[in-house]
Amino acid sequence: MVLRSPWKTAKLELEELKRSLPPSGAEQALWKKSALDPVAWVLDNKLLPALDPWQISALRSQAHQAIWLINRQAGKSTIAALIALHRAIYKPGLILMVSRSIRQSGELFKKFESAYSKLEDPPGMTKSTELSCELANGSRVVSLPDSEGTVRGFSSVDLLIEDESSRVSDDLYFAIRPMLAISQGQLLLLGTPAGRRGHFYETWISDSPGWEKVLITADDCPRISKNFLNQERLSMPESVFLTEYFCQFQDNLDQIFSSDLVDSLFNDQIEPLFPQRETLKVLTISDSLINPNLKTLAEEAEDGL
Repeated sequence: MVLRSPWKTAKLELEELKRSLPPSGAEQALWKKSALDPVAWVLDNKLLPALDPWQISALRSQAHQAIWLINRQAGKSTIAALIALHRAIYKPGLILMVSRSIRQSGELFKKFESAYSKLEDPPGMTKSTELSCELANGSRVVSLPDSEGTVRGFSSVDLLIEDESSRVSDDLYFAIRPMLAISQGQLLLLGTPAGRRGHFYETWISDSPGWEKVLITADDCPRISKNFLNQERLSMPESVFLTEYFCQFQDNLDQIFSSDLVDSLFNDQIEPLFPQRETLKVLTISDSLINPNLKTLAEEAEDGL
């Protein structure tokens, strides 16, 4: 064990604090440029060799609520991790990233850590675990799997990212939304379709105001060739191909009746065959014991015979 004197400990803490503060002199302009423009920050620090048009827009977006419907392997999780890192450095606060499983949470946090390690002089990490870290400027970043019980303790979240949102449970989604109430933090949902169900699907098809919607398919990704897409189309069911690469919400493979067929069975223009009747109150035997004047449903039926 290495023991540090109080002086050395204080000196280290002072150095970490200095690193978390904006630089002075000639570096001040560069710091402001990076703080104001995440795209310049990404490219100047060579965090990515290049950016797609949608990635540039996403990095610069100031939307309070955003939903990304994006095909597989388009870099959506990487961009989300970069947004989290930029926020942690230049707008200190609590950043919460949730995913379907602990493996996915770990992968998303690794993207965050990988980008952090490429920075020349970032705020120091004062605490780090497999799924969380704290920076010297006061920022805290936590990546968690889908478990309502593990997230309810967080509050005043400044940025909330739900990765592979279509596969995250509705219970978790409804549990994390109130965390933004006081902080008025940002919410980002991202993923590919997973059937016509759940909060991700409902949010995408809704006309609710206040959502920035981003749709990117394989045709928009320069790194995915047409030859590859042709091979993929031949190697999987058409519905799966359209889901994974062209972001179409399809019925589940194990669904017996299609959604379109079920919807076609309903018609608001048809008058009901029988007039609506008032709902009868079902009285149980225990109700009749409390009030002897009441009759159970079975007794009323018997009287009517």
